[in-house]
Amino acid sequence: MTSPALRHTKESPIDWRGSIPFLTLWATGIIGPFFTGLSSISVAVAILLYYVRMFFVTAFLHRYFSHKSYRVNRFWQFIFAILTCLAVQNGPCWWAAHHRHHHQHSDTEKDFHSNFWWGFLESHVLWFLRINSQKTDWGRIGDLKRYPEIRAFDNKLIYIIPPTLLAVGCYWLGSFLGDDYGTNGWQMMIVGFFLSTFILHNGTFTINSISHMWGKQRYADTGDMSLNNWFLAIFVTLGEGWHNNHHKHQYLVRQGHTPWEIDITYYGIKLLEALGIARGLRMSNSPTM
Repeated sequence: MTSPALRHTKESPIDWRGSIPFLTLWATGIIGPFFTGLSSISVAVAILLYYVRMFFVTAFLHRYFSHKSYRVNRFWQFIFAILTCLAVQNGPCWWAAHHRHHHQHSDTEKDFHSNFWWGFLESHVLWFLRINSQKTDWGRIGDLKRYPEIRAFDNKLIYIIPPTLLAVGCYWLGSFLGDDYGTNGWQMMIVGFFLSTFILHNGTFTINSISHMWGKQRYADTGDMSLNNWFLAIFVTLGEGWHNNHHKHQYLVRQGHTPWEIDITYYGIKLLEALGIARGLRMSNSPTM
């Protein structure tokens, strides 16, 4: 169970001071392009980084760290942890603990992601800004906390290193390409990293909000308002939009349950299996490996 210290309610205030880094990141992504302008190459990099990092969220943070829908060795688990930090959504321990809490209390007052309190805004972003929302409930992730190299990313000073290097890399790329491609370092960093990250966050958050408000429910016995949304699944979240399917069978590695339910994340995990990285893909809904 979640400790009382980690629970928050609609009366919990916004943690304005703690939210400054997050709000600054979003503000930079929204306002920055008006000063740097856009170029075709910076937009292309932003789109590429959006989908690559969305895969890190869906395949690693969600299906691996949160649900253990497949297995990897300890080396690749560490690599996955580093890559997930590039999405700037906190470390894998925090992410998995909150997501497991969501499944236990989905669409109730105890659900951090619920639209029960303030509707769309609450489930989409306000929950993330409230006091105590950034704390990790270690009681939910006993399988992860035994790895010190994974726990380390719960430290903000360590977790922030990968995305900082990515932002610097974008600046370097823009400077390297320069006038020949109609870009520069600041533009590539603002558009390729900050704007892409802003869109990535909102793309991820649609599963907390839109996928519990608009769509179709194949499995009515899930006891919640999870819905399948084909647009989110195909164009926004690489398969996560088959959300009602996932709430019915949360341990399955594949969330698209029919051939026409495109699940790009699953195809990517199958590629990892072919490369010898992933193994033991769960094709049944058993909670144990």
